[in-house]
Order: sequence, then structure tokens, then C-alpha cells
Amino acid sequence: MKTNKIFLIIVIHIFLIAVNWLVALYIYDLLKNDARQINEMGQIRGGIQLISKEYLVSNISQDNVKQVDNLLNTITIHKNILFNNKEPQSILIALQIEWKKFKSLLNCKTVACNNQIIQISDKLWDSTNNLTLILQQNSEENLNFFNYIFILLLLDILLIVIAIYLIYSLINPAIDKERRELKKYLDVIDENIITSSTDLNGIITHASKAFCKISGYTQEELIGKNHNIIRHPDMPKKTFEKLWKRIKTNKTWNGEIKNLKKDGNYYWVDASISTKQNDNGDVIGYTAIRQDITDKKRIEELSVKDPMTNLYNRRKFNEVLETELYRIQRHNKDIKVDEINLYLFSIDVDFFKQYNDAYGHDKGDETLVTIANVLQEYTKRHSDWTFRLGGEEFGFLMSSKDNSEKAVEYANKIRVAIENLKILNTKSTVSKYVTISVGISVANNSCQYDKNLLYKRSDIALYKAKNSGRNSCELFV
Repeated sequence: MKTNKIFLIIVIHIFLIAVNWLVALYIYDLLKNDARQINEMGQIRGGIQLISKEYLVSNISQDNVKQVDNLLNTITIHKNILFNNKEPQSILIALQIEWKKFKSLLNCKTVACNNQIIQISDKLWDSTNNLTLILQQNSEENLNFFNYIFILLLLDILLIVIAIYLIYSLINPAIDKERRELKKYLDVIDENIITSSTDLNGIITHASKAFCKISGYTQEELIGKNHNIIRHPDMPKKTFEKLWKRIKTNKTWNGEIKNLKKDGNYYWVDASISTKQNDNGDVIGYTAIRQDITDKKRIEELSVKDPMTNLYNRRKFNEVLETELYRIQRHNKDIKVDEINLYLFSIDVDFFKQYNDAYGHDKGDETLVTIANVLQEYTKRHSDWTFRLGGEEFGFLMSSKDNSEKAVEYANKIRVAIENLKILNTKSTVSKYVTISVGISVANNSCQYDKNLLYKRSDIALYKAKNSGRNSCELFV
């Protein structure tokens, strides 16, 4: 009888040990498959990061093009593993199409081609951003599952501790190898992708090395601080209001942000911000993935800014004038709101040719820069714009609910501020200092919303100011 009981106990123990062996082997297979999948996703993310950096360079070599082509082919081969639904695969197809368009324009040097390249590169940034975000989310889910399985293995039945130990001693080298490879790819992500996480109040809980590198802060200086530590004063508050409104509804926000470095400099990023959830699906914070687009933004600025005064040029003037006229016209169509007037100040430096002849062109350029700085000081609001339209001609665009008399008062303040610079001009017949003349035109429901007519009227008013003795402001009526 005792023998039968002992035999039964032995059989039960052998059965339990066999079951636990099978469970342990199954978990190990899951770990290997999961690590392999994350490994391949890490390679794809590295490829996307390379694409995002390479296509911004205007003189891409053929080697770089081939490298990007190879990476795209790799993504295509692995798409069924990496993306389990149609939406990401459609993004990949769109990315391939835009990349072919981008390559076809590389040897074209016309302005039209440059504009097309900028537009296509924007689409490439969006596509790579979205793919990177999907891969990052998949990686976090797989990593959580990896850790969960490993914890279950450690908490296995005490009865087969010896069996677990024997199994672990056999498979440990393989697991360590997989972990080292996984860590290597995660380190690549940390070094090259600008990521950060915050809690629900915007307090930073994680910052990648790439984020630290571009911002100039250490991880110790960032973690525990509010994310507005890198907010640049040039960014309008409305941008962040829209950002918070969207992510608080569990939606992803995408957009371009100008950030402030620790040394006071700045950088631009194309950011994608989404919610971070725990295993129960509760939102516990936010994760941001960014791409450095500083070079791209600087190229854009060079195309629309006057290099000497740093004011916007005529090309930007034509673009902004058309946009502002449309915005004001649309606003004024709503009879429930107060009418807004769009004022255009055409500004010309009095006797500037004579000033150049007397003091030299270097001194003339210096004076134009000084005047530009004063005009920028009067560009106080987000809706105010200052331009250098050519030579000694400047433009000032202002939208306001104030009447025309207020606009003339404001123009006279600018005029007086310029004269108060007390830049000597012995060739002037109206003042012993450098002065300006200003012509003002207005667009509202009473006037036509026509950019050419608005500019022509301000020019007529400027001509009248010059004929009436200069150093004055005239309103077109």
C-alpha cells in the first residue's frame, strides 16, 4: 500500500515536472520570437531615421540614395511582420511613391523644383514620423509582454525549482545574446531619436540621449522639470492650447515646434505627441517623438528673409498679404463680430540716395539695419508683419479694430522713433537726421480686398507724403 502511494506520488511529481518543463519551453520560445521581432523593428526604425536625415540634404550623393532605397526595400520585405493592419502599409506605399518623386527632382535646380522638393520632404517627414510612432508603440507592447512572461517564469511552481534552474542554465547564453541585441537596438533609438515622456501635468519623466544632445540639457536637468523649460517665446500660446486640447482627448497631435536650447539658441522639430497608457488602459502621461528639422526651417527662412536686415522679403510679403486679406475678409463676413481693418504701411527712407553718396554704402547698409531693428520693435503682435521690399523701401502690415486715425498715430510713432535715432544726414532738407515717409492704405468691408490695389493705394499715399515735404505720414482716402 505504501509502495503504491509512493509510486503515485512519484508519478504525480513527474507529471507536474513534465508540465512545468513544457510551460518553461513555451515561454522561452515566446521570448525568442518576441526579441527577434523587436530586433527587426529596431532595424526598420533605424532605416526610417536615416531616411529622415538624408533627404533634407540638398546635395544627396548616389550612395546615400542607394542606401535609402535599400532601407525601403528592407521595410517592404518585413511589412507583414511589422504592421498587422492596412493603414501603416498604406503609409509605407505613400512613402515609396513620394520618395520616387523626390529622387526624380534631385538633379533639377529650378525654383519650382526646389518648392516641390520642400513639399515632398514635408510628406516624407509625416510618413516616417507616423511609421516610427507605430513601431515605437509596438516595441513598448512587446517589451511589456517580454517582461511579463519573464516574471511568470520566475514565479513558477516551487516544486520544479531544480528543473527551472537546469533549463535556465542551458538557455541563459541564448537569452543573454537576444537581450544584448535588443539593448543594442534600443540604445540606437535612444541615441538617435528625440523622444521624451511626461506625466499628466507635463513633468518630464524620461528624456532620450538624442533629446539631451539637441536641447543642451542633461537628463538630470530635464527629468522632474516641466516641459515648458524648452518652450521658445516665439511659439504662439494658441499652438500649445490646441496641442493640449487634442492630446487630452486621447488623440495624437502632429506639428512643427520651435524649441529653446539651454544656451539660448533654438532648434526646430517635427513632433508627434500621443498618450501613454498603463496595462489597464488608463492614461498616465504623454510620449513625444520628434525629428530635427532645423536645417529645413533655416533653408525656408533663407528663401523668405532679407539676409542683411533679417526682415521678411518681398516674396514673403506677397504670400502674407494674400493670406491676411483672405483672413480679414472671412472674419468681416460674420456680422456678429467687430470689423477688422488691415493696414499696409509703405515706408521709404528720405533722401537715402544722397545719404549713400555722402556717407558710403557701408554706412547706408548699417543705417538700414538700424531702421529694420526699430520696425521689428513695433511688430508687437503675432498678426503684425515687417518686410524689406527692396532698397530703402519697407513694408508694415497690421490688422486692428482701431480706426484709420489710430493707424496714422501708430505710423507717426514709428516715424518719430526713426528720427529719434539721430542718425546724421547733412543731405536732408527736412531734418538733420535720417527720416522716413509713410503711406497708409486700408482694406475692410468698405474697401476692396485686392492685394494689388491695397499696395497701389499705399504707394500713392507714400508719394503724397514725399510731395508734401517728406518726414510725414499720409493715409489714402
